[in-house]
Amino acid sequence: DSARQAAPRPYAIAQGAYTNSDYKTAGGEVCCWWWLRSPGLYRNYAAYVHVDGAVYCTGSYVNRDNDTVRPAIWVNIEA
Repeated sequence: DSARQAAPRPYAIAQGAYTNSDYKTAGGEVCCWWWLRSPGLYRNYAAYVHVDGAVYCTGSYVNRDNDTVRPAIWVNIEA
């Protein structure tokens, strides 16, 4: 699903975030894949969203160093 596709921020790219130029967001930015909070099928695995926007419930090993994370919730502290 293209709604789940995400582009890494410059800081993430500088830290080695994996990107794939074959997949681009609606705005034309290169996509990355990112972790979900859900556990994967095996111990030490977590589910993730692939660069194409598909959710992989089996997951991938969590000790990888080129993966990205996204906020689970945005909190507005100005009230």
